[in-house]
Amino acid sequence: MNPGELRNLVEIQILDNQSDEMGGEVQNWSTSYMAWAKIEPSSNYFYAHFQESGKERLRITIRYLDLNMDKVRIQYRNKNYKINSFDNIDMKNEYLVIDCEEE
Repeated sequence: MNPGELRNLVEIQILDNQSDEMGGEVQNWSTSYMAWAKIEPSSNYFYAHFQESGKERLRITIRYLDLNMDKVRIQYRNKNYKINSFDNIDMKNEYLVIDCEEE
């Protein structure tokens, strides 16, 4: 991949559990990483029904990060995106391709 294609800045946010004043737990999203990304509309036929619902679907490519993707979302242009799947291309730990949809 040409590094010049990574020209959109995205925030990688992780879900944190924090204590509130009453001793309970509150879940908050916090930005853990900023990453340069290649952003493309997702055109996967399997997910065509999401397009009909009006939710934006994106394919985001970033440099490899070792993350637990269960509690991660992406913020791009003040919109939050839920991660549906990701691929470590050829298991080389160089790039991640992330398929996501608007929350």
